[in-house]
Amino acid sequence: MGNPETRFIVVDAAVLFEAGWEQNMDRIVYVDAPRELRLARLANRSGWTDADLTAREAAQWPAETKMARSDEIIVNDAGPVELQDRVDRLLVVIGV
Repeated sequence: MGNPETRFIVVDAAVLFEAGWEQNMDRIVYVDAPRELRLARLANRSGWTDADLTAREAAQWPAETKMARSDEIIVNDAGPVELQDRVDRLLVVIGV
């Protein structure tokens, strides 16, 4: 079927629940960050404004709903090194 050496596959899907894809996943990890930090990152990367982010959020399920339906939550409120550490710790916990 697939490569037996593949330990896991990551699907980056902001609308995973809205699309009904959750039944195709073995485990769902929600990555969250404080809104102001998300806005700052989006402004730097893509030039988004608060209105842009508000419109995108309005088109998706609330974060709280997605977190409640997820198996795990990672908070991405620091830098890439800290995020990698959090991901690595989660992989150990879930046995991947």
